[in-house]
Amino acid sequence: MGRLVYPYRVTEVSAMTFEFDLFATLLLPILIMLAKIVEVTMGTLRIMFISKGIKVAAVFVGFF
Repeated sequence: MGRLVYPYRVTEVSAMTFEFDLFATLLLPILIMLAKIVEVTMGTLRIMFISKGIKVAAVFVGFF
């Protein structure tokens, strides 16, 4: 019987391996938070425009 040879080589991996992805770890949550702040602010402006009778501005704010 021959020896079983794998087509790839297994290397040792440390148990403390940590890969830091800047976009997924920091930038994406910050972008989501800023988008939510803008969304809530625009909704508040829309409600203010509607209550003051400025319907044209409310339509534009509501569209975007």
